[in-house]
Amino acid sequence: MKLKLVYVLALAAAMTSITSCKDDDGPVIPGSSLTEKTYTSGNNGNFTLSVDGTSLQGKTATFTPLSDSQANIKIETATKADGEDWILPGVSTIDLTVELLGDAKNCTFEGNQTTENCSYSYSGAVTPDKFVFNITDVTVKNVSLSYKQENLVVTLNDTPILGKTATFTPTSTNKATIAIAGETLNLESIMDLIPMMTKANDPLGVPTAGVLPGTTDLIIDVDLQGTPGNYTFQGSGETDFCTYSYAGAATTSNFIFNLSSVKLKNTSLAGTWTIPSLKWINPDWGNEEDNLFNVARVNWVAENGIDVGFGVPFPISTIVSMALVLPLISVGDEAVSPVVMLTNVLHSVTFAEDGTLTARYVDTKTGETTDAPAGIAQYVITSEGNIRLFLNPAAIIANSVMAAKGRSTRAIDVIQLVESLMQQIAPMLSGGVPITYGQAIADQDGNLNEDPNVKSFYLGTETLLPLLKAIAPIFTDEDLVNSLVEEASKDPNMGYMAGMLPNVLSALPGVIETTSVVEIGINLKK
Repeated sequence: MKLKLVYVLALAAAMTSITSCKDDDGPVIPGSSLTEKTYTSGNNGNFTLSVDGTSLQGKTATFTPLSDSQANIKIETATKADGEDWILPGVSTIDLTVELLGDAKNCTFEGNQTTENCSYSYSGAVTPDKFVFNITDVTVKNVSLSYKQENLVVTLNDTPILGKTATFTPTSTNKATIAIAGETLNLESIMDLIPMMTKANDPLGVPTAGVLPGTTDLIIDVDLQGTPGNYTFQGSGETDFCTYSYAGAATTSNFIFNLSSVKLKNTSLAGTWTIPSLKWINPDWGNEEDNLFNVARVNWVAENGIDVGFGVPFPISTIVSMALVLPLISVGDEAVSPVVMLTNVLHSVTFAEDGTLTARYVDTKTGETTDAPAGIAQYVITSEGNIRLFLNPAAIIANSVMAAKGRSTRAIDVIQLVESLMQQIAPMLSGGVPITYGQAIADQDGNLNEDPNVKSFYLGTETLLPLLKAIAPIFTDEDLVNSLVEEASKDPNMGYMAGMLPNVLSALPGVIETTSVVEIGINLKK
């Protein structure tokens, strides 16, 4: 009996001892056995990162235990070869402190986070060998990327298009708004190339046309594929003037936007148009002559005429027609008229169904027939007999303005003239140049050309007269007029025309002021 009592007392003492030891260990602290470690995502990695169910690769997560069941988590891109890859739109690094749940080695966490660009919910788990971080319920705000020529590629039916800008604005993790516009033309960049230009005190910036014919800004909402910072997209759409498909890619440092299957809704002008023959059979004499009106449209009506020295004022149309048919341009050992030069150089003009306008011409330096680059001009038909011509200044400058560099001319301040012209021209660079087309005229009297396949494409009074009024003041600059006359007198091709120039130039302001109709253009045959 006494032995049993001793055994019971010993067992009780042992149990008391064990219980006391457990109480001395205290409660288990979540993550207490975890150490600082960097986890890597990828095929063989130990880090899984997802955003709204989409897995992201190429990221690292650094887990750093803190005190009191807390830890710091820092997620970032492993390698940043192409700019700074996003984890979320506008977010390239996630750095937050979390509260751990679980035991010493197996923990979970969850919470919400708000940054300047995003708010989101997160949850995850961490062990010594594995790290999981899931992001959901993402709201994007204040995120927008802008691209210019140096990090932007834009094509239209495989043709590179210069002089555009792009803005990429994510609205969620899988949607964005894209805006493509014409780059503002800085006139000072042109003035640097042309010695006669002097710089303005304020920058002269002019808006230019958009990427699709007939558009100023192309703004589309797209569905995104891929991951933040490495998106792709594709789709189709239409404007008032054309239909199109698109595809592209956006990173934080580069943007690609390819337009394909672009087609005008009105393709009635589509096709190749040639320059009509300059030759004409004079019905009175039966001989073959050059007829300016076969090729050009010159219809200028003004109350004031120009006395070129004979005591009788000539109509301005006669003066212009005379200048176009006289041999004023040297070509090798001979001189030809401007209109003959036109017919010798310009072979054809093609109105494409995608709205591009190209020309086939003879390179006067090499004598070879060549095609003008496709990205220089676009057109749309706005109504019967009217088109808008959209010029791409960046492409024109890239292909031709450098030829002006180094030329010697009288250095005059033409800023006031440029600003006056810009008031008329600026709307045309973004909204298109209004061109009228219709049946050609056959002579100076305005009789119609009987060939229905020949049409005139010309600038009308509404377009030309404001431009003429803008430049009229330069003809009152006596020094400039004398300089032009002096230069013309040195050209043997000018002949007696040089002697007419003082009267012509000084009379132009009055002619312009009394002009009621002015139509200048070329004829094309389909």
